[in-house]
Amino acid sequence: IFLIAEGLLLTAGVFQALLIGFDDLRGYLASSVIASATVIGLSFAFIPPYGIAGAAWALVTGNLVLMLLTMIRLELSHSVAGLMIKVAPLVAALIALDGAGRWGSQYLVAPLLRIVVCVVASVAFLALLTPAERSWISSPVRERLRAGT
Repeated sequence: IFLIAEGLLLTAGVFQALLIGFDDLRGYLASSVIASATVIGLSFAFIPPYGIAGAAWALVTGNLVLMLLTMIRLELSHSVAGLMIKVAPLVAALIALDGAGRWGSQYLVAPLLRIVVCVVASVAFLALLTPAERSWISSPVRERLRAGT
């Protein structure tokens, strides 16, 4: 669960860097304060009944709020077109990874299932890249194939 929270936080951080680049410190401050308040409030609500898992879900929710508020600010104030659509595969992949980890740990197929989900998530992450970025990532492999090593 904490890995999902970290993935969301890293993704939100990229978008927050865009806010700073646009010199939109009010948007940065507002999204950060609201997300932090969400984590604090949910921690008080979730930790007593659920323990460490409650803390993890409070972080996931707060980081999701941070990411969504930052993307909404970018869409409304800076016309960053289609940002939410581009991030949807990432969020879906993170949810799939969590679900596979939970479901797969109860069965003997856990290692195979996790490998399949990681491959699917990797393809989803690659879909977020531009063709030039995908080409740059695959260039070392193509060079080795040409060299025959």
